[in-house]
Amino acid sequence: MRCSAALAASLSGLAKSGVDLSVVSVITPQLTGTPTLDQAEGMLNIQGYFPTQPQQINFELLYQSVGGRWRLFGLSMQPSKSTPPAPVAAPKSPSANGAAAIPPQ
Repeated sequence: MRCSAALAASLSGLAKSGVDLSVVSVITPQLTGTPTLDQAEGMLNIQGYFPTQPQQINFELLYQSVGGRWRLFGLSMQPSKSTPPAPVAAPKSPSANGAAAIPPQ
C-alpha cells in the first residue's frame, strides 16, 4: 500500500467519527512532553495535542533517522474531551534517563 493511502486509511476512523482534521494545519500544536531522541535506535518521539473544540486531538509522532533525514515512522491521533496537562517548557539540559532532549529550531 502506498504511504499516502496507508495514512488515509489509518485516519479514516477519525473522519467517520466527525473529527475535522483540516484545522490542525492552522493551529499550533501544544507539546505534553519533552521530545526525546533514542540515539541507539535513531528514533525521535514527539507527543502533544491540538487545542481544538469541542474535542482536542492528541497525537504522538515517531520519526526515524534514515540517511541523515528524519522520516515519519509512526503516527497516532486520538480525539479527547479531557483537558491535558500544561505544555512542557523547553529543556535546558539533556534528560537524565539517557534520552537526549531536542533543542527548538
